[in-house]
Amino acid sequence: MAECNWVEVVQAVAVIVASVVAIFGINAWKREYVGKRRMELAEEVLAMFYEVRDVMHDIRAPFSFGKRPAIPPWLGIGVGCR
Repeated sequence: MAECNWVEVVQAVAVIVASVVAIFGINAWKREYVGKRRMELAEEVLAMFYEVRDVMHDIRAPFSFGKRPAIPPWLGIGVGCR
């Protein structure tokens, strides 16, 4: 009878240990997943900030494209004026 009791105790301890290991494993997986998603989000936000920076630079320096802006003829500047 005592031998049967020890087997049941060992089984119960094994179930408890397996449950604890599973809980730690799930928590570790969750932390990894959340951290990975935060990293991906940070990369996306950084890429968007760089795009905004480039657009703002282009807006603030419109004559840096290498193309002359059209000069209205009523200004009297340009070809044929003396």
